[in-house]
Amino acid sequence: ADVGLFGAVGAGGVVRNINLADANVTASDGMTAGALAGTVEGGQVINASSSGVVTGGSIGSVANAPPAIGGLVGYVADGALVANSDSSAQVSAGGDEAVGGLVGSLGVGASITSSYATGNVSSTGPGGDLGGLVGNVYGYQFGGVNPDVATITNSYATGDVTGGSSYAGGFAGLIIQGEVTDSYATGTVTQTAASATLNNLVGGFVGYVGAGGVVTQSYSSGAVSTVGGLNSSFYTIAGGFAGDVTAGGSVDNSYTLSPVT
Repeated sequence: ADVGLFGAVGAGGVVRNINLADANVTASDGMTAGALAGTVEGGQVINASSSGVVTGGSIGSVANAPPAIGGLVGYVADGALVANSDSSAQVSAGGDEAVGGLVGSLGVGASITSSYATGNVSSTGPGGDLGGLVGNVYGYQFGGVNPDVATITNSYATGDVTGGSSYAGGFAGLIIQGEVTDSYATGTVTQTAASATLNNLVGGFVGYVGAGGVVTQSYSSGAVSTVGGLNSSFYTIAGGFAGDVTAGGSVDNSYTLSPVT
């Protein structure tokens, strides 16, 4: 189920010039939620803003599709666009979710441009992806097939990111088959609990940059703090800019001022 002022905005749909003040959106387990829309797939959101509180549930009810919770939109995919938009909403969820200050999850072929988030982002349980702007950028179809790169340009996040997520960053928790350029994050990133089933990757800008993930001309400045893994099978990696950049991922012409503890 999709929860927001609009449950879903589909292909050809356009939402423009709208300001949602003091929104209060609550989603149950398995639901995708945002103040403006739960999902935007193939549509456009232009010059939109939100404030208030968006609260998500926990683990998703559909395989390979954990819930996405965002201050403005939960899930954006299928060539959809979010432009010149912002959110100051406080965003939180329970665990094993993608949680972002503006968008929870940016999916296949979608883009965000000239947008920002200033609200704090938090999760109460281990697992999931947390980011000040987006929880994750994942340019694959569900099941890890048919990539179509998702992009973010000229955007920023200033809210603090706090929680027991597996991947956490001041801007994005995870970037796979996604490109981010001319962007920054200034909020603190605090990992409060480690996952017992996944490695824990935390960074001032992004937790994890995987295959097809590219970050250029970007920076972070918020302090990073983390906790160790629960056992020897799963490790914790923390970095001022990125927790981990794996084979096929890259960070270029970027820097950090973020201290790490």
